[in-house]
Amino acid sequence: MELRDLRTFLVCARLQHFTQAAEELAYAQSTVTAQVRSLEKELDVPLFDRVGRGVVLTPAGQRLEGYARRIVDLVEEASATVAFVGSQPHGDLTISATETLSTFQLPDVLREFQRRFPDVRLFLRPHDPADLVARVVEGDSAAAITLDVPISHPDLTVETLREEEVWLLAPPDHPLAGRRRLGSADLAPFRLLLSELDVSYGGAFIDRLAAEGVVPIDPMEFSSVAAIKQCVRVGMGLTALPAFASTEEVESGQLVVLPFACPSVTVQLLWHRHRWVPPAAEALLALTRELLGQPSRVDSAGP
Repeated sequence: MELRDLRTFLVCARLQHFTQAAEELAYAQSTVTAQVRSLEKELDVPLFDRVGRGVVLTPAGQRLEGYARRIVDLVEEASATVAFVGSQPHGDLTISATETLSTFQLPDVLREFQRRFPDVRLFLRPHDPADLVARVVEGDSAAAITLDVPISHPDLTVETLREEEVWLLAPPDHPLAGRRRLGSADLAPFRLLLSELDVSYGGAFIDRLAAEGVVPIDPMEFSSVAAIKQCVRVGMGLTALPAFASTEEVESGQLVVLPFACPSVTVQLLWHRHRWVPPAAEALLALTRELLGQPSRVDSAGP
């Protein structure tokens, strides 16, 4: 089997579409079709069934997918390992992170990484926590930095750096601002403003209310933490945000912290436990530990 044919097969399996696979690979569609047929002829089984305009893997294709991924990963690991012997990290590196961390915690890490490793071209892809996990599992990102409740996945190594406090925030003139203690029922009449990209802390907060029988009034979702804070400031509702993302507004008196115990979240590093971690990704993970971490807890051996 040709390595290029296996690479093409994997892209077709992921996209479930020959035309889209050809576009991603910069091939003619006839080339993609020919490479898939070459595999099918060699193995003497069909690998794809046509469904509408797309394709799906046959049982034989599903069986081949795992082997193909391991073969391609092993070849890439061998090539990269030999290329990096005795050299500084270099080349392209794609990582994923949650929007809140990308905005408030990672700029200093990325600046220092760029200073130490100028030959690495870094691509940071913001994702919501669930999609971020998928990007690492599928190999689209070499590693990820997330803010979430504790994650467990059979294909991932998860390292917890530290716990982050989450605050319930309101404008200073809010009816609840002067209270010494609040229960979930006290929040029922008020609208919640939440992040659609970082659903972890907002989701944990909603789950806490639901466990106590409180259903919020139609929560509003925003793609920007800055927009959430501004809308809370003008009285549109309450929000739950990590303390590090709202310290400036609280210290300046634009927002106040309400006396309600929101579930905390943790900063976690993720990488695939069965794939080779490039030296540039190892360097970024180490730097993130150095700048953001406390004594960490790891659920399996690190890179």
